[in-house]
Amino acid sequence: MTQNIFIILFNINIQNNFFIYLFFKHKIIIYNMKLEIVKKKLKNCYSIINSDEYNEIKNHKNILNIKKLRINCFMETNDLNWNEIGKFQNLRVLEFKDVIFKHNIPPISIGDLRYLNTLVFYDTNISEIPLALSANQKLNILLLINSISQIPHNIKILKNLKILILLFNNLSELPNEIDTLKNLEVLNVSNNKLKILPKTIKQLKNLKELYLENNKIKEFQEELCELENLEVLKLNNNELETIPKAIKQLKNLKKLYLENNEIEELPEEFCELENLEILNLNNNKLKILPKNFGNLKNLKILTIENNKIQQFSDSFSNLTELIILHLSNNNITHIPSSFQFKNLKKLTDLNLSHNLLTELPPKITDLISLKTLNLNDNNLEFFPYFLAKLPNLESLLLNANNNLKIVPKIIIINNEHNIDIITIIKNYSNIQNTKFYLLLKNKNLIHQNTYIYLNDESSRFSSFLSVPSDKENIYFVHNEELDKYNLYTYFVFKKLKKLSLFSVNIKSFELDILLTPILFPTLESLIISLNNLKVVPLSIFNFSTLKILDLSNNNISIIPEFSFKSKKLQIIHLMHNPLDEFPNNIYALRNLRTLSVDLKVKYKIDTSKLPKKCILL
Repeated sequence: MTQNIFIILFNINIQNNFFIYLFFKHKIIIYNMKLEIVKKKLKNCYSIINSDEYNEIKNHKNILNIKKLRINCFMETNDLNWNEIGKFQNLRVLEFKDVIFKHNIPPISIGDLRYLNTLVFYDTNISEIPLALSANQKLNILLLINSISQIPHNIKILKNLKILILLFNNLSELPNEIDTLKNLEVLNVSNNKLKILPKTIKQLKNLKELYLENNKIKEFQEELCELENLEVLKLNNNELETIPKAIKQLKNLKKLYLENNEIEELPEEFCELENLEILNLNNNKLKILPKNFGNLKNLKILTIENNKIQQFSDSFSNLTELIILHLSNNNITHIPSSFQFKNLKKLTDLNLSHNLLTELPPKITDLISLKTLNLNDNNLEFFPYFLAKLPNLESLLLNANNNLKIVPKIIIINNEHNIDIITIIKNYSNIQNTKFYLLLKNKNLIHQNTYIYLNDESSRFSSFLSVPSDKENIYFVHNEELDKYNLYTYFVFKKLKKLSLFSVNIKSFELDILLTPILFPTLESLIISLNNLKVVPLSIFNFSTLKILDLSNNNISIIPEFSFKSKKLQIIHLMHNPLDEFPNNIYALRNLRTLSVDLKVKYKIDTSKLPKKCILL
């Protein structure tokens, strides 16, 4: 039993419902004065820490008002008269925790609690259920969390039971008598040692939720498929290898969890689960999905992470109710250009990270509700500017795309800090195997936006075009490469809040090209760590919306003394950079809450100049 624990808990009488906590301990020190203050301050509140106070409360004049009783003991309690618990005649909930019962049997008087609805035994030595409970018509919930190796043989007496929770025990089997619990709606036997289920389980026709995760079950038994009213089935973290064709009988199934098994394929009959809303197949061995997978038209959440899927299935386009689609850690090399993204009007979260994608189809911008797009750890070659057409995109993750180039067909350079345009153009023209064009915005012109595009093959300016500021369409002329494109539309990431470019081997000049408030007017979080940057991109100073800036794990020695436009910056990470001095411009950030720097720089910081609420890491 737990030793040297000092606990005082009291409960307040709220709407005449008492919560009494009984605590027993072998050795305890308590300041009586403090306890008396508690008692005076809170009427009808009890802090019971020994048998004397237990005896006091069981004779209390308001005992009939007590509806919930939790008994926690930290010592052997054989000397207590547990049978007097029957005096709590109006109890609805009774919980025993760490209680040692005489002869491993709880008090018989529990059977006198005719209104008892919920009974909990948590870490007790119970081996049987009191026979007197058979007369209780209201007991609906039973929790046995006791490290027991077998279910009490007389559990069949609880014919009105609706919820049975037996998790975190040492059960290796369930009794055949389980079929007598005809009213059972929820059965949870998770975290046990079950290998097989009794065939009689199919008789639980009212069962709606069955939790079997974290066992050693190797077979998806067909008896489970006869539970026609089942809505939730959890079989994750077992040893399943196959799914039976009979699974199609579970017509009412809404949630199915099969992650962390050894499943290599799904039968075509699986696709007849038309009411399925949540399906988790993570961490299996699936290579391909059934042809009619698109028949699962009510799916809202689909996760098939860490499998061996090679194709982005066309059948996904039929899942019109889908909100979340996670396909990370597979072997997907491409998405068909014909895929009808426009059908997935409700999709808000798409995770394609840790695959083998080199490009994205333009039609992905038909995902009008998409908020989060995770493309981490792929082989993308170019920054996907066209994703700006996603009207609700808030988070774009491109970490660990090591071949990523910031070479769009249209690049906007914000020249507010007089960046050396000639240097940028020279660097740009040195990028190998590109056929792209530089679009330069000259901010010195006040009354109009003047755009210049550069043909990088000749490294010279080839044409000028003035466009009214309220126009989105830009026409290009006099250029052979662009003749086949009459019209380009310039889009802005209007709602993007998070952009993550962790470990993409990006260069500072490329970031200066990419990172402009024009392109990302709502950006709040920018992560450009682990890129071996030697120079801080000057463009980051121009953002007025930025709240989080991560420049850690680079090779930056100096941070320019430009003022940050953003007065909202709350978090800045500068750790693991060879900084020589601490930049004074950070002192001006009065909303800063977290600042991380290396130890050698920390000693150079004048903490009195930092905001009072700022935490220095």
